[in-house]
Amino acid sequence: MEVLPIYLNFCKKLPKYLILLEFYGSIITNWLLKRWLDIVAGGILFIIFCIFLPLISLVIIADSRGAVFFRQERLGYKGRVFRIYKFRTMRNISDRDIPFTSPDDERITRVGRFLRRYNIDEIPQIFNVLNGDMSLVGPRPISTEDRFFINHDYFQLRLRVLPGLTGWAQVHGLRGGHIEPEERFQYDLYYIENWSIWLDIAIILLSPGALRNAF
Repeated sequence: MEVLPIYLNFCKKLPKYLILLEFYGSIITNWLLKRWLDIVAGGILFIIFCIFLPLISLVIIADSRGAVFFRQERLGYKGRVFRIYKFRTMRNISDRDIPFTSPDDERITRVGRFLRRYNIDEIPQIFNVLNGDMSLVGPRPISTEDRFFINHDYFQLRLRVLPGLTGWAQVHGLRGGHIEPEERFQYDLYYIENWSIWLDIAIILLSPGALRNAF
C-alpha cells in the first residue's frame, strides 16, 4: 500500500477532522465547566445543609407526624428515572401521591408552607447534584406520575440536559402547578439552546430572591 495517496487523502479531510475535534472539544469543555460549578457551589450548599439540618429536622417533626425527607421518582437526563430528595412539607404523602401542588393545597403543613415559600425544601436535592443525577441549574425534573407534563409535545426536548435544582423558568416565577406549561417549556428550551456557564451563574445568583409563585 502506498503511503503518499493515504497521506494526501488525509490532508484533504483534515479541516473536517479539525472541525469535529473543535466541536466535541467544546462539548467536553462545557460539560467539565458545568460539572465543576456543580461540585464547587454544591459543596458550599452541602455545608450549609449540614449546619441547618438538625434544626430543620426538629421543626418538621414537631409540626407534624412523618419522616423528615420526602422522596419521589423523577425523570432525568434522557428519561432516566432517579429518586429526588426534599424536606417533607405535607401530611400523609407518598411518592405515588398527587404529583403537583396548588396555592391553597390543604396537605401543606405550617412549617412546610414556610419551607416552600423560601425554597428551603429543595436544599436536600444537593445530594442529587453531587451524585450526578441533577445539576444546580436546568429544567426542573418532572414526576414520573405527572402525565400532564409528560404528554406535552415539548417534554422530550427538556430531557436533553440534566434537570436542575433551579432554572431559567423558576427565576421568572414559573415553578410548578399546572397553569403555565407552554410558557414554562419555552423558558426551559431557551435555556437549553442558549446555555453558557455565565447563564448558570446568573441563575444561581438570582435564585435566592426568586420567590414569586413559591407554594
